[in-house]
Amino acid sequence: MKISKNVTKSLVGILSSVVLLSSMSGCFRPTAPSIDVEAKTQAFAVVPGENKIAVIDPEINQVSAYLDTDVRPSSIAVSPDGKMILATNEGSGTVSVFLRRANGGFEKLSPVGSGNKPAAIVFNPKQSEAYVSYEGDGKIMVLDTKNAQKGILRTAGVVNLQGSAPKKMVMDSSGTRLFVIDGNSAKLLVLTKSGNTLIRKTSEIPLVQNSVAGTSSASSIEGITITSQDRVYVSNYTRDEVLVIDGKNPNSIAQTLNLRNGGGNLAINATIGPKNMTVYKNASMEKVYVAGYNASIVSSIDTKTNRITNIALTGSTGFQGNSNRDSYNPVGVAVVTSNGSDYIYATNSSGLGLSLIDPLTDRLKRNTSHAESLGEQKVLGEIVSVGAIKD
Repeated sequence: MKISKNVTKSLVGILSSVVLLSSMSGCFRPTAPSIDVEAKTQAFAVVPGENKIAVIDPEINQVSAYLDTDVRPSSIAVSPDGKMILATNEGSGTVSVFLRRANGGFEKLSPVGSGNKPAAIVFNPKQSEAYVSYEGDGKIMVLDTKNAQKGILRTAGVVNLQGSAPKKMVMDSSGTRLFVIDGNSAKLLVLTKSGNTLIRKTSEIPLVQNSVAGTSSASSIEGITITSQDRVYVSNYTRDEVLVIDGKNPNSIAQTLNLRNGGGNLAINATIGPKNMTVYKNASMEKVYVAGYNASIVSSIDTKTNRITNIALTGSTGFQGNSNRDSYNPVGVAVVTSNGSDYIYATNSSGLGLSLIDPLTDRLKRNTSHAESLGEQKVLGEIVSVGAIKD
C-alpha cells in the first residue's frame, strides 16, 4: 500500500506483518495490515487507472494515503457511522472492503462478491445492510454488515432484476425504499424492503419519454442523489437535465430542470453532460451539486427555489487565461469540511485534479493539485466524504 510523501510525517506507523486468517463459508476476514493516519474528517476518491482509493485530507486538500483495491475501482461508499469503506471494482467484478478505525488506521478485508460490472453501492441508514448493483448481471447483492467491525461480512442474498441493468442507487431516510437507475430501460426502479425480508421491485418510473431499451437514450441516465426530504434527483447526461421525483410518493417525475438555464457562459452548442451528484445542507438551505463533465462546470440547484447556478472550473477570476490553474471534465462531487469551512469537492479528469467550491456563494475558490506536484497527481473518479469517527 503506497502512502503519499506529503504526510509521511503525520503517520503514526505502518504494521509490517500481514495477517492472513482462514476464510469461512460466506464470510470475509482481514487479509492485510492496517495503516495509521490521523483520525479526522476525510474524503475518499477512487483512482481507476491505479487500482487504488485516494484518502484526501481536507485540511491540506492533498492525498494522505492510498488504499489498494482490486481491478479498476469505479464507485465508492462509506457506511453511516463512517467505519466502513466499500468500492466496486469494474475490472474484477468484486467489492473492496476497508475498515476505518478511530485511531486513524485502515484495515483491509477480503474482497466481496462476484459478477459482471458492479456499478454502485449504497448503505441502509437504518439497518446493518449494504446493496451492490451489478449492471451486467441484472442483480443487486445484499450484504449483512452488522459484524463488519469484527472482520466478518456475509452475503445476505441477491435480488434478481432480469432484463434490467441496475446502475446508480440511493436509499430513502427510512431505509425501506431503494431507488435504482435501470440503464437498459431508462427507468427508475423502486425497490421496497419490509422488515427483515429482502427488497423487491414494487414500481418503475420512466425517465426518458419514448425510450427504447438498449438505445443511446436509455443509457444516458448517469447520476442520482436524495435530499433530506426524500426528493430524488436524477441526471440525464444526454439532455442536460435533472429530473426530480418525490421519494415519499414515487409514481412519476415531479419536475424537470434544464441545467442550461443556470448560465455560466456556455457555448451555444455546448453540452453539459451531468454525471454524479451530492447534497449540501445547512441550517438555512439545501442544494444539489451536479458534476457537468462536458462543459467543465459544477451546477448548483437550490432545492427550495430550483434556482440553478453553473460554476465554471476554467478561466475563473484570479487566474484568467492561465491554463495551468484550470480544471476540466469533473466526474465526482462531495461535501467536505476544511479548516472549519464547508466546501464542495469536485474531482476532475484533466487539468488540476481537485476543485473547491464555496456552497454559501456558489463560487469557485480554487483548483488545486491533490499531490505535492502536478507530476504526482493521479486521475480521480467518484468521491465521498465522512467525518471523524467518534467511538
